[in-house]
Formats: sequence, structure tokens, C-alpha cells
Amino acid sequence: MVTVTPVQPQRPGKSAGRFKIKPPTTTNDTGDPTDSCLFDAKRVLRLIEDERYLSAQELYHSIKERFEAENSDANDAVRRKVDASNRKKSMRSLLKRQKSTKKVNENHVKARQLLDDNDDNLTKMEDRCILFKKAKKNLDINDDWTLAQTLFGVTTYYRKESDGSLSIKLEGLVKDASLFDQVCVIREADLYSLWQPFVTSSVTVSHLGKLDTVGWFVVGLPHFGFMRDACFRAIGCDSVYEDGSVMVVAEGISDRDGNNTTQKSGKNVTNSMVSYDASDDVRRANSIGNDPILETLDLPPTPTRIGGGRMTIRSFSAQIHVESPTSATTKLVANIDPNLQFIPQSLLDFIMKRVCGVILYKMQVAARNISKDPITNLHAIKMREDTDFYKGFLLPKLKGICKIRGWQMPPVCAFELSDAQLEMADVFINKQKFKSEMKAIRLFHANRDNNLEEYLESSTTSAEVVSEKHGPRVRAIHRDPDNMSDISKNSSASSFWRFQSNIKLPKGS
Repeated sequence: MVTVTPVQPQRPGKSAGRFKIKPPTTTNDTGDPTDSCLFDAKRVLRLIEDERYLSAQELYHSIKERFEAENSDANDAVRRKVDASNRKKSMRSLLKRQKSTKKVNENHVKARQLLDDNDDNLTKMEDRCILFKKAKKNLDINDDWTLAQTLFGVTTYYRKESDGSLSIKLEGLVKDASLFDQVCVIREADLYSLWQPFVTSSVTVSHLGKLDTVGWFVVGLPHFGFMRDACFRAIGCDSVYEDGSVMVVAEGISDRDGNNTTQKSGKNVTNSMVSYDASDDVRRANSIGNDPILETLDLPPTPTRIGGGRMTIRSFSAQIHVESPTSATTKLVANIDPNLQFIPQSLLDFIMKRVCGVILYKMQVAARNISKDPITNLHAIKMREDTDFYKGFLLPKLKGICKIRGWQMPPVCAFELSDAQLEMADVFINKQKFKSEMKAIRLFHANRDNNLEEYLESSTTSAEVVSEKHGPRVRAIHRDPDNMSDISKNSSASSFWRFQSNIKLPKGS
């Protein structure tokens, strides 16, 4: 029996994540139905395993249609009357047909049983396909968007929603960066502080799937006296074989009330990006944010200190459309409320229209920088640490795509280092760890109630012990300011937020 690997809690520091990552098995699978329902049912589960949700859904629906046709034919056979004059001949013909269809019926029975045994995975697939299709429609349609500006090769559009909120759409062509590098930049949330403007700290809370990540980040402008954090879950769908793209859909966590509404200017505002016509629609639209598995994670609490607060991520979707082995058109659509009641909405809208385009530009630069310096680039180091995903899953998938399309496989520089270069990378990593420990010692003097050894121990080794009981501990990785975003590194609060996240998220921070 084919089953999908269940999700298990992640242990920080483990490259395997919170589940066993298997190599892709559907790289050459077109998703077209065959004559065997049982074989197709197994393919559906393998497509889900490889996170090809849209192809899995189409194949799954074709199986259900064949089941319905089989039931219809069976009813017709019962109603069919045999001509008395040709009864003997008709009976022989009927017995022959029954013998030939007996094996087919057994095949269908096994297929039904297999699908019933994996009903939870199929429900998850259906829920996510609704999100991906809605995101795809939103990304592809340009008629209802207004052009704001084009800067650094990134075009910014905006749209006012029915609830008064602002949606931003970004579009740009990424050159000299493979899909491999772009996926790494998007997936590794704990490295967002290296390239995202104003992000002072970021954490990968947990990888729940190959393209399923829970993350947390802090946006800070300390000179203006405020900090905003955001906790989110992002899921991906591989549609490269079908339309040459990879899609990502994200949703905020713990930033809405129990009625699926968002807080804006002290009022409850319904999210216009979600339909509430029926309870099942609400459940499906919020399936990734209300997943019970999130209760097993040690998520950061909402900040309550003066000047602090949590942003509301109403919706976020992205599409990377592969144009060549080293280029892709990237689109982003986001609807985010920073919950800054003391700043006029018109000013926030103006800032969003002018600044958001920089985010996509910075992401493009971060992706290109991976191949420029694979020895000390932190994204390249992350690839070598998480070999199960990058080398075991993503690399074979990229090779399969290039083979199908007749492209020459681009080099993945992070995996092509000599022994001497790997030693240089180890020296760099040790240097970073030393700087992190020195920073912790300096900050220790601000809290002399703790023992220094216990203080350092709590920031490093105890995370795995905590994760076994309560899920992964929220931790930020200390970064050398030289490796941070040009805008982020000027934040005077960066060290404080990174250190606090590395030790413990304080209540009311």
C-alpha cells in the first residue's frame, strides 16, 4: 500500500527537517490518466508527496469520474433485458464480458480502498488546490491593477480592496540566477534579515514539508520608535512540468481573531481576499493557518510592549515562472496590514507603493549572490547543511526539468567546492559562531542574575531538548552586520532582537 509520509516535529539543527525527505519520483510523470485506476491512485499519492498538487487533483478527479461511470454502467446492465429468442447467445456474451471486467472491478476496489485510507492527504490536497488556483488567477490577471512605478527592473501595481486595504503586485525578470537559488532564498526564512529591507531578525520556526515553512521575522525602525513582527506559514506547489512555474502561498499565523477577521484601526474588518459564503469555504480558505499541526510549534507571542505589535498578513502569493535554466519571471501579490493606527492610511499606501518593489529587487540580488560566493554565502552554506532537501530532492528535480526541456543543467556552485574551499567555508562558519558567542557574552553583562555558562548553554544546545516536548524553539541566527541588508544593518535594535530571539522570546517584547 502506498501512503504519504506523515509529518513529524522538527528538531532544530537537523537538516532532515520534521519529516523524511524522499527523492522526487514524479519528474517524468505527465499526470495523464492511464487504464488502471489502482496505478493512477498510487500516482496521485506520489504527486502529492512531490507537492505537485494541481496535477494530483486533476488525476484524482479523473479516477472519481471513472468510478461514477462504472456505477452507471452497472445500473444499466441491471436494467437491460435479454431477448428471449437469443437468450443463450446473449448469456454467453454476458459471461465473457463479466470475466473480462472482473479484473478491472478488482482493480477499482483496491483503488477505492487506497484512496479511502489516504483521505486526510486528499482533503489537504483539495484545500490547497483552491488556494493555489485563486492565487494563480490573482497573479495572472492585470486588468484590475493600477500601475504605480517601475524601478530596478521591478514593476509595481496596486489595487484597493473592498475593505479599504491595499494590495500590492510586483513583477520582474530575474537573470543569472537559477530556480535552485531562488527557492533557497524564499524557503530559508532565518536568512530574510540578510536581504529584506528593514528586517532586523528572522527565524525558520519549522519546515513542515518540502515546500511548507513556518517563519517569523521582525521589521524595525527604531529611530521612529516602533517594531512589528510577523508569523506566517508558506506552502508551495510545483507546476514546472505543467506550466513552467513554482507557486508559493502564505498566510499569517496568530494575527487574526476567532472569526477570521483582521484588526485594522480598532475595527473588525473582513478579509476581502477570502470568501465567507459558506462555512466550508472559510475552512478551506484558512486551512494552512488553522492547521492543528501549528499547535505543536513553539510560536512567538504577539508583542505587547509600547511601539511593538504584529502585522496582519491577509494574503501573500508568489509565482516563479522558469524562462531558462538561469532566468525566471517572478510575480508577487501581497495584502499586509502593519497595524499602525497612528499613521494615516494614505501615507501607508504611498509608502507601500514606492518601497515594496525594493523587496523583489533585493530577493533577485540575494539569489544571484549565491553563485558569486558559494564559499561564505550563508544561503550556499544552508544548502550544504540541508542536503536532504537541496541535494536529495531539489537537485534531482531541477536536473529532470532541464532534461525534459532540453536545457543544459546550470552548475550548482554550492555543491561544487574543492576540499580546500570547503575548509575555508568551515573556517568562516567557526568565525561566525565565535562572533555570536562574543556578542552573547557582551549582552550577558546586562543580566547578571544568570550564570554565564548556563546563559550560553540556553542559547545553543538546549533548543533540541525543548523541541522534543514543545516543538522547535524560536531562535534567530546571529549575523555579521557586513552580511546583512544594506538597510537592515543600520538598525540599532538589530543586535537586541537577534539576541532575545536566540535566548528566549520575552513576554511583552
